[in-house]
Amino acid sequence: MQASWDADRGDSRLDWDRARPAAQDAWERADRTYNAYAWSDDTYSRRFEAADYRKEGDEYDDYRPAYRYGTYARGEYADRDWDDNLASDLERGWDRFKGSSRLTWERAKHAVADAFTLDRQRPH
Repeated sequence: MQASWDADRGDSRLDWDRARPAAQDAWERADRTYNAYAWSDDTYSRRFEAADYRKEGDEYDDYRPAYRYGTYARGEYADRDWDDNLASDLERGWDRFKGSSRLTWERAKHAVADAFTLDRQRPH
């Protein structure tokens, strides 16, 4: 990154030494996010095949956003347990998180809950 900073910095007035801590922080945050989603995708793609909420013809790609939402929610609501109140709070955000998933909240919430509760067991 340092080698191309002058060409890539756009309108920033910061030299590399002043920009480096922010660039490093952004890189580390992106790496942690990628690793969390990689773990989530690997774990839930395997669990998906035997999930009791899965219906014939369902595809993992429709459930991936729900699993990721549950993983995200675990960090966002670490002080809460899964219950109807939390499910209701998360329902309001489903349309923002679902991307191209064809699942309604009623179908997705089981996978969200699965990820929310299983992710509590994951070492952080």
